[in-house]
Amino acid sequence: MANTKTGVWRYLTSSLAMTAGMAGMAVPALAQEDGERSIGEVVVTAQRFEQTIREVPVSIAAINGEQLENLGIDDLKEVTGQVPNLFINNFNGRSDTVRLFIRGIGQNDVSLTQDPSVALYIDNVYVGSAIGSSFDSLDLERVEILRGPQGTLYGRNATGGAVNLIPRRPQLEDFSVNTSVTGGTYNLRAGRIGVNVPVVDDLAVKIDYGRTLRDGWVENNGLGDDFSEQDRENARFALRWEPSDTVSVNYAYDWSHVQDTQPFTTATLLRDDLPFGVGPDGNPLYPLPGAPAFVQVEVRQNDPQFSERRPDEATSLRPVLDGESQISGHALNIDWDISPNLTFRSITGYRRIVSNFQGDYLPTFEGRLVLFGTTVISPYGSVGGQNIATHFDNLSQEFQLLGNTELGFGDVRFVTGAYYYTQEGEQVQASVFVTPRGGASATIDDKSWALFGEATLTPNAFDERLHLTFGARYSEDERSARRINEGSIAYARLGGMTAENCANQAFIGQFLPGECPATTGVVQAATYDKQFDNFSMSGSISYELTEDINIYGRIAQGYKTGGTSERSADPVLFSLGYEPEEILSYEIGAKGLYFDNTVSINAAIFYMELDRFQTSVQTGATPGERDFVGLDGNTYQGVEIDAQWAATDHLTVLASYGSLETEVGQPTVAFELAPGGVCTGTLSGATCTQSLISEFPYAPEQTITFGLNYDTSITDRLGLKWSLNYAHQSGSATSLNVFENTRLDQRGVIDGSVTLTLDQVAGGEATLKLWGRNIMDEDYRIVDNRSFNFVGAAQQAEWGEPATFGLTLGYRY
Repeated sequence: MANTKTGVWRYLTSSLAMTAGMAGMAVPALAQEDGERSIGEVVVTAQRFEQTIREVPVSIAAINGEQLENLGIDDLKEVTGQVPNLFINNFNGRSDTVRLFIRGIGQNDVSLTQDPSVALYIDNVYVGSAIGSSFDSLDLERVEILRGPQGTLYGRNATGGAVNLIPRRPQLEDFSVNTSVTGGTYNLRAGRIGVNVPVVDDLAVKIDYGRTLRDGWVENNGLGDDFSEQDRENARFALRWEPSDTVSVNYAYDWSHVQDTQPFTTATLLRDDLPFGVGPDGNPLYPLPGAPAFVQVEVRQNDPQFSERRPDEATSLRPVLDGESQISGHALNIDWDISPNLTFRSITGYRRIVSNFQGDYLPTFEGRLVLFGTTVISPYGSVGGQNIATHFDNLSQEFQLLGNTELGFGDVRFVTGAYYYTQEGEQVQASVFVTPRGGASATIDDKSWALFGEATLTPNAFDERLHLTFGARYSEDERSARRINEGSIAYARLGGMTAENCANQAFIGQFLPGECPATTGVVQAATYDKQFDNFSMSGSISYELTEDINIYGRIAQGYKTGGTSERSADPVLFSLGYEPEEILSYEIGAKGLYFDNTVSINAAIFYMELDRFQTSVQTGATPGERDFVGLDGNTYQGVEIDAQWAATDHLTVLASYGSLETEVGQPTVAFELAPGGVCTGTLSGATCTQSLISEFPYAPEQTITFGLNYDTSITDRLGLKWSLNYAHQSGSATSLNVFENTRLDQRGVIDGSVTLTLDQVAGGEATLKLWGRNIMDEDYRIVDNRSFNFVGAAQQAEWGEPATFGLTLGYRY
């Protein structure tokens, strides 16, 4: 990283110039027609204390409940494009799994045995797996997005950042009801109801329930259901108890049941070469990876149309089935004010995921095996079908001590705590790649504990405008896993070949008839067991230029623990695993209110260095058989700006901009393969070398949003609101590996709504909202890759949803 100092210096000096310019904006003032026109600041708990965003010396974005309602956001995936340098999409071919990328840092491959790079929290409780993370959230108060490494204040370490989902808590004072029904395109039917009940003076409960049904927007003319159907049910029970002025107890249980069908994946480009010529039925022949040359796959595509446009219909050759995920969680938050300046906090969390995914990554493709020019399988089989059952449980306990104290030279505010986390899980996978690939399973049993703390000193000097913060964290992680993969010959040989191993491997041509080894072995698992520890620090300095303008600088280290791959095709690589990621981040920013509090601008410039990035590489015959290898010398740099303008008493303008430049630290990645392993790059002896692209995937160079919110009264009882939002993301790569990578095009999506409100309806307020998402019907892909190039699909894609419209009738009391 020879250019590190130059890059840091360039970005820090640029940010100083930016900060100085923004500070100068505070001089002029706009004339106000009355005292109502101002920016309402969002209160966040990013540093465990209630603060406005302006007071937090970290790049943070927040979307409050009203904005979420205006944008029609129920699902975490719908937040993408609304926040600079945040990218969210589903995992390839799966509707139940979400991938989060902040500032280009995220995990393209989702593995049960690997921690996410971006930490997700609900009710302050860490969600340990991306599997099952696509679910509707009921009645959120706000969403907080922290950009950059986290750890000195949050339960788990995260190299990319953190996303906090913060539901509304019960209110002790008033009984209330909030309900709505929605109808829309693709036969959308949805209902929501929330009831807040004060039981006694110090106890209240809140119950929320939601149900959503929607037809698929890609019609299936073949077998099974339509693609992208939605069938979701969720509920949340929350209890708030305040037995005294110093004790507050908040408990919440959330439950979601998701039975969506898979998104549609199709080839957008076919291979134009025929390595083995034409098969018995006149279709292309391709080699089966990892098998001898006399083994080929004859493949044909059922749908004759290949297009880069979003499809409206398709014909699946195998039944499209509902998936099923049940996600539940308990969160217990206890606050005890020991004294006016000292609070003890306990956060206890338990979450469970039970998921059964049934899908086909190329449902319109047919394939069959050809040995020595003779077809041995009929009828045609899947070239990308999988059934994956996942069970995952995680338990966490966090204790914090928060307070402030007056020293002789200044005031100190502090947070210190201890964190314990454990997770257990199992994933059982049955793959069908032309032939059944044999059973595969993985189990994990992980534990982690940490001590952390952060203190902010405000000296009496400098008129108490200067704030110095230091944080530190020590973590220990114990990771253990077991893996069985009967579809891999390298795994099949671990315990000696069994009769089932031999039959499966002979079936795909690994052995000629009669040449299989002795079948007296037993199925044996590869094992992984390692421990890691890490000490990370963070420090920041902030200064209040005026009462309304803060500037800050921050340096932070981050860490993501090591582990292994639950989809490994190589028992040696599985047992070796991968090392922890370590990141160093530099950030300078300015946050302020200008023009008599009618304009808010928060900006940051950052530079980050990441070593041992956990790179996913294909090591088996199919793209789903993968391991991880460390990648050093990676850099990320960019700019983030969030702005609001109260243009009139009724009109608010929102705008944001993100710029991102990423650089991969190595042109290639090399690893040792076990006998029978598959190299999709260059093989020299046992060393496989794969070429890498120069930028990180799902890291758009530009993110731009622009929104208008208008709120006025037509009569004393009748009100009008309308909202219009434009979200733009530039194109991005889709994989680090050259042989898999494609490029997503840029996209610009417009959402909007018009709402009429009528007061004094049976003592409450009725609303009628007409809304639209992707109003201009932008055609864009959210997933694109070359994973199935070896069976003729040179490129395949999934699309974002088309234009949808609906009408929501609501009532609040």
